[in-house]
Order: sequence, then structure tokens, then C-alpha cells
Amino acid sequence: MGKTIQIAAAIGRLWRDELARAPEGSVLYVTAASLITQTVAELRAWLPTLSVGAALPARISAGELLPNVVVVSHDLVHAKVGALLRIRPRLVVVDEASGLKGGGVQFESVREVCDHASRVIVATATPIENNPLELWTLFELVGTYPLGSRGQFLNQYCRVSTFDRRPSVVKGWKSELHARDAMQRIESSFLRRTADQVGLRLPVREETSPVLVKLGRGQAADYAKAERINDPLRRHQRLREASRGAAHGSPLHSAAVALVRREVRQGRRVVLYTEYLDDLDGLHVLLEEARIPHLIVQGSTPQSRRSDAVDFFCAGGVPVLLGSRVLEYGLNLQSANTLVSVGMSYNPAREAQREGRLRRIGSPHRSFRHWLVLPDTDQIGRQMEILERKRETSDLAYGST
Repeated sequence: MGKTIQIAAAIGRLWRDELARAPEGSVLYVTAASLITQTVAELRAWLPTLSVGAALPARISAGELLPNVVVVSHDLVHAKVGALLRIRPRLVVVDEASGLKGGGVQFESVREVCDHASRVIVATATPIENNPLELWTLFELVGTYPLGSRGQFLNQYCRVSTFDRRPSVVKGWKSELHARDAMQRIESSFLRRTADQVGLRLPVREETSPVLVKLGRGQAADYAKAERINDPLRRHQRLREASRGAAHGSPLHSAAVALVRREVRQGRRVVLYTEYLDDLDGLHVLLEEARIPHLIVQGSTPQSRRSDAVDFFCAGGVPVLLGSRVLEYGLNLQSANTLVSVGMSYNPAREAQREGRLRRIGSPHRSFRHWLVLPDTDQIGRQMEILERKRETSDLAYGST
């Protein structure tokens, strides 16, 4: 169910019961920078009696009067952690927390702010993306540690591979029983709600098979050369480059645009996603040549223009919206009923997040299609196996809630 709605309900209840006594800056809402404008608008709609606003760095540093709910980015927390601590927010909401689970300086700054708050809400659509340790990290932000220390959690619940000259790698849960036990331990402070649980009618994904595209002759030669590279990382990168085919034209792009053309002719509205930023220009050119009206959204697109493009697409102005990773988070694209993905990640949660842009509250569609357009290579086969193992890791936990 929509995280923002649930968070707004929690803020409203806490405001009534506790926070109204010290209203200025009582709530600090931390989210991804690209979602600040949208978050402010949604919170204002759901919390009309409270003042909600985005905090500018200068206002925080100057100690100006702040709204009841202050919305800031993960980046700003790191840059202004000292000033934010002086605000002394009583409730800290960390939204899109999946962006912090890898640790690093942003995570440490957000955790410091959380440590000084009376209450903390951590929200993410993807508590476990790659391995169980990410779940433990979320509770480090909350500060309750129901799963013990990091070492205790790894030792008790996780399968870990160790190496002589490399850091250890968390491979998954030790067993379904261990996953169930961990989820029971966090039951009192972990809320998960699916559409089925609350009776929401969301579009159902239609069955589709991946579209596997044969390599061209030049690609195949480059791919064969790349397979002979000894260094694993360099070999992986060169195999990926060869399979995309930029140096010899791209059968992958041509197949994707042909699929988009077919879907558009059927009257469907299409989100065309590429895993690689470098592919946007090639796909754009092919869409132009095919005379398919479209708009492009990418990370460098200013927020105002990004919002205008999404609004124009959702209003029916063009049948195709083209973009890269910026399309995965926070956008409401429920007017679309086809997703075409060129390439895929190694993260099953990202794949689900992308589908979640279409499968949203308010969609007029009963179903949607997700077409994966992939090079037909051994590397892709291995990648699909890895994705399936990671899905199984998540399913072990989610099946217990």
C-alpha cells in the first residue's frame, strides 16, 4: 500500500497525541532528492492542518522559523547534520531507505539524526534487495536492534562465504526457519501491507516471456574476444558492452522499438526503460525514425521539466515515456499499461520497483505487461539465475509476514 499515505496517517496521529506541543520542526522527513517536490505536495494534501515545506540549506543554517514538517534529502542531512540536530525533531521519517542500506557517509549522518529523535519511522518498498543483512541495517536506523548486533545477526541467521583476500559475502538466509525466526523477532516494529491484504484492486501482470535478441556478427566477434579476458571485472564489462552492440548498431534497441511500435498500435501506453544511460540517445533516434511520439526523462532533467514531462505523458500527450533509472522511484505512471525494459539489473527489488510505477492506486487498467528485451548470451543466463536466487531470499522473509 502507498507508503506516503501510511506515513501521513502516522504523523497525523502522533501530532494529535504528542507533537503539537512543540510544533516547529517537530517532524523531519528525509527522502531522495528527486522526490522532495512530490513528497511535499502529497503530505500537504494528506495533512492539510499542518505546515509542510522543503528545507533550504540557508534557512536551516540561519535558524529561520521552519514548518511543522520539514522535508529534506539524504544529501542535505549529510551536509547539514549539525544544523538539523539543533532543530531537535521529535519524529524522523526516513523514506526511500533502500538508498541508504549500503552504509556510507549519508547513512551515518541520517543515523545520527535518528539517534537524537524520540521516534523514528523507516520506510521502504524493498526491505531486502540483495541479502538479509539489509534488513538488519534498517533497524540500525530505527535504533531498536531486535536482531542483535551485526555479528550476532550474521552468525545466527545468514549464510556467509569467507575468502582469504576479499571481504566476506552474505549469500542468504541459513534456512526458511531462520528467516521466519528473524521476522518474528521484528514483528512488533515491522509493518508490511500488500494490496491484497488491504483489498486494493491493482493491475495484474500479464504473463510474458523475455525477448531474447541474437547478437549480430560484429557483436558475436566482440563477445568471443571478451570471453578470453582473464580479469573477471574487465571481462564482465566487455561482455556487457559487446552484447549491447553500440559499435555495430544495436539489434537490442531495434527489437525494443519494434516491440514499442506494436504496443502503441494496439492503443497501449508504454514506459520504455533502459538499464544503461548511454542507450537513451540510440533509443531516442530509433523512436524518431519510427515516428513514435515520446518524451525523455533522465536524472539530469530538472525537476520541474521532469514533472511536466510525466504529467504530459499521463494526460495522453504522447504514448511513450523513455528513461533510465529515474523511472524506478516515486513516479506515478499508472496511466501506462506496458513496460518495456531494455536490460535488467542484478537486483530483483529494482525490477519490482519499476513495475510499481505502473501498478499503483488509481490505475484505470486491470492488467499490465512487462517485456524484458535482453541479449541472448550466457552472461544474461547467469544474471537471470542470480536474480532468481535473490528473489528466493526475499520470499523466505516476506512469506513469514
